[in-house]
Amino acid sequence: MAACLFVPASGLVMKRIGLSVLTSLALLTGTVPACASTAGEDVVRSVVNAIEREDCPAAVGALKDGLAKNLPEVVFMAGGMYEDGICLKANWQRAVDFYVLANEQGNRAARYRLVSGYAAPVGGKDVAAALWWASRRPGEVIGACQVGAADHDDPDRFVAVLAKWPKARLDACNYVAGVMATLTGDIEYPGRAQSHALNGTVVVRFTPAAAKFEIVSAETEELTMSGWVDGNAVRDRQSKSVTGSFAKAINQIGARALKRYAQPAGIDPAWTSEVKFVFTLLYRN
Repeated sequence: MAACLFVPASGLVMKRIGLSVLTSLALLTGTVPACASTAGEDVVRSVVNAIEREDCPAAVGALKDGLAKNLPEVVFMAGGMYEDGICLKANWQRAVDFYVLANEQGNRAARYRLVSGYAAPVGGKDVAAALWWASRRPGEVIGACQVGAADHDDPDRFVAVLAKWPKARLDACNYVAGVMATLTGDIEYPGRAQSHALNGTVVVRFTPAAAKFEIVSAETEELTMSGWVDGNAVRDRQSKSVTGSFAKAINQIGARALKRYAQPAGIDPAWTSEVKFVFTLLYRN
């Protein structure tokens, strides 16, 4: 049975407004049947199509229909539309409501949006909220920015601990949290790698005192292709423009993240934060 290509919405391919990317390898393998999509993905496509046509009434109408059914993909998308003012009046608090709900529904990207949004000045910077959401996965937070286990899960005690920190420490932690959440929450599967059926693993190190990202390691894996295969496409898979597309995408999002947040003075030069991105294309019949 022929397979179709599926890029899961829970991975690193979430577009800014919440569109999960579903692509095919038609150029490489001939005609590939489309994957069966969920009801939420269908609504997301309808909303995106309407936005691309600049038909906001249709986009909002489709969005409301999906929200009425509490479709997870649509809930997350509503957060993005309210945050960025796409066919809706920008409203950070409304965005928060939808991101919190999306997080409760299991959408991992929603937590990154909460961190990056609270850390940014646009929505009214709230350092405590940014660090609270960042700390829900302590392994992703620099040691100097972590709250002890005894106070970690109690909001009032968590805030009380932060109130004792020097402003310089709070500013530095907020900066790191915002930059890393923007990078992790906004990264997408590179189109060049998708179309050439490549998986990738990239380790990135961020040194906040230098406002610098460094690619520590980058590996790619060629997926087996079946059916009719274009020879030029196969050769292109090994070109730097394709194999390097993962690192390029990370560097582009990283540069955007650094522009979004003002770097505070006095960050400890020893601070570093690392994240490992695993880009995986999944097949399903």
